[in-house]
Amino acid sequence: MPLSTSLSRKIAASVTLLAAAAGVACLGTYATLGNAAGPTQVVSAGTVVLQLSGSDTNQTVSEMTAAAPGDSITRTVSVENNGTLAFADVMLTTEASSSNALTAAMSGLQMVVDKCSVAWTGADAAATCGGSVTQVIASTDVVGSNRSLSLALDPSAAAHIRIKLTLPSSYDDNTGVSNATRFTFDALQRT
Repeated sequence: MPLSTSLSRKIAASVTLLAAAAGVACLGTYATLGNAAGPTQVVSAGTVVLQLSGSDTNQTVSEMTAAAPGDSITRTVSVENNGTLAFADVMLTTEASSSNALTAAMSGLQMVVDKCSVAWTGADAAATCGGSVTQVIASTDVVGSNRSLSLALDPSAAAHIRIKLTLPSSYDDNTGVSNATRFTFDALQRT
């Protein structure tokens, strides 16, 4: 039995040695994970806030009633960055309430968007620009998605746009159709 006692002692010594090594490893891990020295960093999110002001800010360009071919309607709108982050651009999406002759490609309502370097003087069709006018969207079908207005705006800045809808002189549908167009402006955050 002396052999078995010797083996028992060796096993007991090995278990004790392993337990001591595990204890040292745990203390070392605790010391590493428990250390919290160093500066703290506060991070807060900015805001992207787009606001419209002007002659028609309810996302429609008023009514154009009893329109004949060649008639148009014009509205001015200021696009303002009231957030804390800069805009990379502002996108315009226009949607019609129904699909009919007024929204037909090439022959339906056409849209032009201009930008004035300063606020427009006067309103709507009588609006004049005391600065420089830049065409932002050339004549195109009124219905479209994510059209760039090329408006990079810093916080507290504004851009002054004019939207003109025209019923082409070649329009030939005399069925008395009507439609409503919704204008949605989306700001893209500068990165």
